[in-house]
Amino acid sequence: MRFSDVLGQRVVKRLLQASLSGGRVAQAYLFWGMPGVGKRTLARAFVRALLCESPEPEGACGRCRACRLAAAGSHPDWHVPGTEGQTLGIADARGLQQALRYKPYGRRHVVSLERAERLTLEAANALLKILEEPGGQVVFILTADRLEAIPATVRSRCLPLPCRPLDRAEIRKGLERAGVDGPRAAVLAARAGGSLGRALELAAGNGEDAEPHRAMVRWAGEIGKLKVTRLLEIAEEFGGRETADKRLEFLLHWLRDVLLWKETASEEAIVNVQDLDEIRRQSARLTSLELAAAVRAVEEARHLVAANVNPRLVIDNLLLKLNSCRF
Repeated sequence: MRFSDVLGQRVVKRLLQASLSGGRVAQAYLFWGMPGVGKRTLARAFVRALLCESPEPEGACGRCRACRLAAAGSHPDWHVPGTEGQTLGIADARGLQQALRYKPYGRRHVVSLERAERLTLEAANALLKILEEPGGQVVFILTADRLEAIPATVRSRCLPLPCRPLDRAEIRKGLERAGVDGPRAAVLAARAGGSLGRALELAAGNGEDAEPHRAMVRWAGEIGKLKVTRLLEIAEEFGGRETADKRLEFLLHWLRDVLLWKETASEEAIVNVQDLDEIRRQSARLTSLELAAAVRAVEEARHLVAANVNPRLVIDNLLLKLNSCRF
């Protein structure tokens, strides 16, 4: 695993390469950014480069004994406390403190704290004590989706490395690497919101949401004309919280497409390019102000669903609001 295996993130890669080539390795790095942009893959590539006996500009050499051990997940200097999906508690931190008391077998100890938001307050305080101890034989690599979720005392002792959302070309390249054909990759890249992980999830769906989405496209074209009984039937189709969020996400992309076409008549920013004729038709029915208000209403509905408000109440209210054009 090398830096070239990670799409995008050129600025972060250059900084890591400079750290390795100049021998100026910080004590702690914090890779952060939205899910699916490659921060964990990049962090792991950096870990392997730090453990490698002869690192190269693109990261670990992949040939030395240290690289073979790291690839097998058995390098004695690579510490990964906790279990994926579980909170990192004080017992994990104390176990780490004990392990780091010993001299490393190779160049240095490297500690990976993936999803560092899982740190409890007690574990964060214990980690802080380790970070405050002088010495260059330990490097900490933290990853997090949200910078503000990491205690300020820990953040202040890390070099923050923001991993930006990927552009459509980068996501499309990643999808094509995974075997998704060009035209479908282009559509999924547009829907992914800067996240290759999200695009791969959409690709794995194999079109299972296609018919509900087509039904929503037809419904969007009749906004303002549907009877209440039909609206309630549509609300039922949104399902539970997870399904409702997916439907709302699609509806949001759709309404944005209609608004963008209304304002620009350009295909470049359109997500659902395969439905351009329908987008043109719907853009002729509603004003820009109505479409912008509808987009805001759907965004607010997604926020409420994510905040654990009853999804059925949210959807009922949204559909009635959209159909009556009361924004």
